[in-house]
Amino acid sequence: MYRYPAQVRVMLTATLVGLVVGMSACGKAKQRVDIQDASSVSSTDTLTVNDPNCKKSACPKVDFSIVNGSGKDLTTESFSGSMGVPVDWKLRVKSDATPGRVRIVILQAPLWLKSKPADIPGGVDIVEAPDEVATNASFVVLGRDISRCKALEKVTKSCTDTKTSYKEYDTLFNIRFSITGN
Repeated sequence: MYRYPAQVRVMLTATLVGLVVGMSACGKAKQRVDIQDASSVSSTDTLTVNDPNCKKSACPKVDFSIVNGSGKDLTTESFSGSMGVPVDWKLRVKSDATPGRVRIVILQAPLWLKSKPADIPGGVDIVEAPDEVATNASFVVLGRDISRCKALEKVTKSCTDTKTSYKEYDTLFNIRFSITGN
């Protein structure tokens, strides 16, 4: 399989993220956006996940989605909050795979939106206070099948690097939210 040089992969990833965000912002007021310092999809828990279905010789692809703390699919649901009041948004991976096999990280979001690893493998929590009103806004989340990447790639160190794009293991999610004023 041909691998693009690292600079080309970074440019392709940045272009793809820019297109996703650009398309979602059509017809909306400008939103201050930050490319998060999400250089790694690792979290406080270990990256060694023992998935009995995932071996060096074969590791089947798993389907996954991102759900909120109530288990509702975030491709159809959205978050909401009020300006100046801390939100309690939970992003969780929903999959039939071993917990922690798929990791998520926020790639692009408003300046106020900061995340922290959740208390469950692969999850992310957002507990910051929004500092601006937003209607039909969104942020971009990268989901990566870390175990499959580590089983099938020759250089496994890059599996946790968000600057490396893997079409075979990655899925980008556009998570919608709204923030009301006081």
